[in-house]
Amino acid sequence: MWPLLRLLFSSNYWRLMRRGQFWRDTRRAFRRAHKDPRAWRQFAKALYLLLLPFSVVIFAAGIAAVAAGSAGFVFIWFFIGLMALLSRLGFGKQETKQPDTVTSLSITSTESEPSPPNDELRRELGELCLLHAVFADRAASERFVQTKELPEGYEVVSRRRHIDLLREHGLYDRLRGTERTLLLMPQGHWPQDVIDGCSMALETLRLLQWVVRMDGYLALVGEHLEADFSLSRSVLDAPDVVFAHHGFVKVKDLETAIHAAAVLAYRCWAEGVYRGYYKPDDAEKEQELRDHALRFAGKEGEDFLLGNQIVSQAAEPDVRLATTLAYRRQWVLNWVQRRWKGVEEPLENMQLFYCPNLPNAPEDE
Repeated sequence: MWPLLRLLFSSNYWRLMRRGQFWRDTRRAFRRAHKDPRAWRQFAKALYLLLLPFSVVIFAAGIAAVAAGSAGFVFIWFFIGLMALLSRLGFGKQETKQPDTVTSLSITSTESEPSPPNDELRRELGELCLLHAVFADRAASERFVQTKELPEGYEVVSRRRHIDLLREHGLYDRLRGTERTLLLMPQGHWPQDVIDGCSMALETLRLLQWVVRMDGYLALVGEHLEADFSLSRSVLDAPDVVFAHHGFVKVKDLETAIHAAAVLAYRCWAEGVYRGYYKPDDAEKEQELRDHALRFAGKEGEDFLLGNQIVSQAAEPDVRLATTLAYRRQWVLNWVQRRWKGVEEPLENMQLFYCPNLPNAPEDE
């Protein structure tokens, strides 16, 4: 009884219950339950969390029934057994088998735990959070201005707000030339490829927020193929939150995320090669990738999910986007790991990890 009550009154429980992604995952599981055994894990997890608030009432009613001389204890033991079963199905450890072809992608275990992150590193990651939030929000604003008909007299002020925000936190004068040029361009003048490229700053923002524990949950790449600009807006509405100490990711969690991104990147790349989107230079490597794609083709219960579809049945834009996001996730988290261990030097300028090419931009030193 006590473990249930402790979980019920924990902040983690209510944070998970309020997380939209959790319920979107549950809805996706409902749609896939008839063809994907993995969906039942999500069902068990959701049912366990939904029943948890009723545990107090059920135990109180059972104790009252026992006091009245009826067999209420039977119902109590039934409820405990049900919750234990749901907990095991929903949260129990899963044994996953990785294909032999991706064993080389495993991340080498850290020999020793790095020193706790110092204030300099925390500050640097907080600044990068703010920078990527600014450019993602500017991309959203550019998309709005260029696709919507604005009312007469309506003025978009996001450009000025972004510059003022970066100045306020001492970042504007440290910007690289390309990023400064992008910010200074008049509102509504970003090319479409720049808008698309800067929209993907959301992925880096998501990763950095997870690293500094602003968010303890890191969604899988296939769960957020659609841009969610509320992520960047929430940072800009309260920018000081990125500089507060929320904690820091554990080494093992970081390595797990890097490995998971590498495995998904390989799977999506293999699918792209199989469909003809990509062409490796080496014929032997191409055959290896094609064989890897065929290994998962049509297997609803084994292939990775991109939205509601497995990779082998996903649309071309989703496969391409997931490939890019997975490789970028692997690279960014690897950078964080190297920076934490002192292998990587601090950035000389404030810059996006992936900045779109801009014609006539000044040379970046």
